[in-house]
Amino acid sequence: MLGDAFLTCAFTDTIVLPERQWIDYWTGKAHDGPMKMKCTFPEDRGGPLFVRAGAIIPTDREGALHRLVSF
Repeated sequence: MLGDAFLTCAFTDTIVLPERQWIDYWTGKAHDGPMKMKCTFPEDRGGPLFVRAGAIIPTDREGALHRLVSF
């Protein structure tokens, strides 16, 4: 777990999702925990990533933050 909103795994092909609903970040597919499942992810990504349903994920939309900060 990374905080209470992200779940990832490394060096294994299975993951245990805790209770609650989890969204596969790469596919958008929802999974209801608790459950153990096989991990799959796109080849061009670093690994599986699940986000707790309802979590707020701040992002830097198209470099907006970079334009606001002068270096």
